[in-house]
Amino acid sequence: MNELKLIYSIFDQEVSHTLDFLAALEEKDWQMISQPWDSFLFHGLAKNVSVTEIIRHIVMLEHYVVDSIGSQENGAVLSLDGDEAICDQIQAKKDLVSYYKAVHEENLKKIINFRQSDLDKILMFVSQPYTGIGLLWMLTGHHAFHLGQLRSMTFSRTI
Repeated sequence: MNELKLIYSIFDQEVSHTLDFLAALEEKDWQMISQPWDSFLFHGLAKNVSVTEIIRHIVMLEHYVVDSIGSQENGAVLSLDGDEAICDQIQAKKDLVSYYKAVHEENLKKIINFRQSDLDKILMFVSQPYTGIGLLWMLTGHHAFHLGQLRSMTFSRTI
């Protein structure tokens, strides 16, 4: 299996697991606030965040990074925030989950069609140079981090 197919598979499995987890949450759980140990999240700009905020952050960053790998020129500097407007119209939990599924499918289509030149280009993110393939690995780690964060939260029932 080549590296791109491996990343594709891991990333898809992570998101699928997250979507299953989210589907099992009760409506009130979406306002659950993370623990104080999460204060280092979001570059120190937020201390405790809700499940909704975590998912919005994941969707925005994943969409932005995948889109940037295919569309930005070699040497481009990526925003730290991603595409903040992407989730603006989404309010309800069910709508956010459905939207995330659609965004994920779009991301997978882009990932599987990346050219070697996309994977080899250098993009600056968080003041660090990443290759396109390196950014994809970063996304899998980022997603795993937040899935672990969600899984460590104490909800009203066991999920």
